Amino acid sequence: MSSDDFKACVVGDTVGDPFKDTSGPALNILIKLMSMISLTIAPVIRGWEVWQYWYYGLIPIGISVIGTFFVYHKYWKNSVDIQAPVAAEVKKEEEA
Repeated sequence: MSSDDFKACVVGDTVGDPFKDTSGPALNILIKLMSMISLTIAPVIRGWEVWQYWYYGLIPIGISVIGTFFVYHKYWKNSVDIQAPVAAEVKKEEEA
């Protein structure tokens, strides 16, 4: 059983299983979440015209932008580059 076909099947099964085991449940949760949100929101927006309250869609965008600025200023702006000392040492060795 050491033919090339068998080896290819073993490699495909070894590589494919982790993707199947992780993406399958994640997609299942995503589909359930989207359906529950749509069923919750549908009665609220039942009588609206098509573009009547379009600006409600800007709320998640605004929250995302504000959250991004907060995280940037709180965590990323003053973060220390942990690779900087290593890069400086490598640069010194290259110059020498």
